[in-house]
Order: sequence, then C-alpha cells, then structure tokens
Amino acid sequence: MRKRSMSNLMAAALLIAGIGFLSAVSAQPTDAQIKKDLTRPKTVSVVLGKPGTREWSSTYNKYVWNMGNYHFNRLIGKVESIALSDEPGFQWHTPNSVSFNVTAVYTERTNDVGGRERRARTFEIRLYRDNPKQGWLRMMSTAREKKIL
Repeated sequence: MRKRSMSNLMAAALLIAGIGFLSAVSAQPTDAQIKKDLTRPKTVSVVLGKPGTREWSSTYNKYVWNMGNYHFNRLIGKVESIALSDEPGFQWHTPNSVSFNVTAVYTERTNDVGGRERRARTFEIRLYRDNPKQGWLRMMSTAREKKIL
C-alpha cells in the first residue's frame, strides 16, 4: 500500500512539473522582456511593431503570416504613384471602420540577388477610429492583386 501511494505521489509531482514546464514554454514574453533581450551596450533603441496577420498567399497557395511591412521592405526607391483603384469597393464595416482599395505603382525586389519588377499592386486599406466624431486613428493594409508592368 505504501508503494502505491508513493507511486501516486511521484505521478502527481511529475504531472505538476510537466504543467509548469508547458506553461513556462508557451507563455508570451512581455514587450519589456523582449526589449531587454535585444538590448546590447551599443543599442540605440528597440521599437516593437504591432502583431501581424494571417493572409492567403496566391504565390504559395497557402496562408502565410504577415508582419504588415513585407512589401514596404521589398520596395526599391520610391512609390511612383498611389491612388484609389478603378473599383475602390468602399465598405463600411461599422461607423468606426471603413475599407477601400488603392493601387500603388512601384519597383519591388523579387529575390536577394538583384531581381526586381515594376508592379502595380492593389492594397485593401482599412481605417479605424474610436467613435464617429473623431478622425481616423489606425490603419491596416492587406496586399491584394498584382500586375507586373
């Protein structure tokens, strides 16, 4: 009987240790902890961006995780033009959120060995505000169609 209670005690201890380990592994670090981990003696500043979004990639035929600045980081030079798309598709989601399409013309890096393409890409822009009497406070953009020029 004592042997059985000892094995039950060991099993309970292992279970508690396992739960503690799993919660420690899956816990998200705070912004302060991330900044602390990234800061070194010569670090000037650490700026953290907003979380990304999951979106469908027609290139890879699967969902990919976007940190929202993928196309901006691949931009070569300046954006040549940006304007409402021929079909802007204005959609009011709530009185505090509207989305519409814009088309930007620019040159984008296509690989890491000098590849480049001039493109016209449609982006869906979504604006947010806290109440209808305020100005727009936040924006999110999602890349949509592309046309190689």
